[in-house]
Amino acid sequence: MKKIMMAGLVALALASCNGVRGTVQTRVIADPQINDGSIEVIKTVTPAVPGTDTTPGTPERVSWSTANEQPVEISFVNRPTSDAVYFTSYSIVRDIAYVGGRAIDQTSTDPVANTIYIYVPSGWTCPEASQVRSCGFTDSQGNARTDVVPANGIKSNSLLINLTTGLVSDVIATNAGASRTVDLRFDGQTATGQPISVPVTGVRAIAVKTGGE
Repeated sequence: MKKIMMAGLVALALASCNGVRGTVQTRVIADPQINDGSIEVIKTVTPAVPGTDTTPGTPERVSWSTANEQPVEISFVNRPTSDAVYFTSYSIVRDIAYVGGRAIDQTSTDPVANTIYIYVPSGWTCPEASQVRSCGFTDSQGNARTDVVPANGIKSNSLLINLTTGLVSDVIATNAGASRTVDLRFDGQTATGQPISVPVTGVRAIAVKTGGE
């Protein structure tokens, strides 16, 4: 399922020259677009076969397999007039599993910063704009361009995150479906060199149990 989340104007906490931390705003509104993750966990039950006078029987057998695994897919689109962004890491800052009717908090107290590289083009349109290039505001002679206008930026490349692996064992253990909801934080910098941190909340992965009871 595709979700479009509104990140809002990102506020950055920066150190001022007198050492007092203050809040400034940068021109970035990067909206995350999310496809949730999923996996099918299939239970196969092979019935017992009674023995005969000449042939031994076989007990009931249960086996498990998986299919149709889809990782979480996240991309970003900058809103009009936003600066381009370089995301260099993401962290899982909240992690809740729903297993056997219980919510299990498995959030790490020391979140790992996973290295990535995602470029989010600026919120302007022009002939040369692409997933890897934003618009310049002056021509080769230094004159202001008239063909650069505010617009939603081009969607960034997608990041794929596998959140379903741990759910498979939960399904097998409980003989029921399971799910996981995480909050992420994306860190990087804007095209003007300002640090930026964008929260992406409510990212979901589900493991659906099918097959034998």
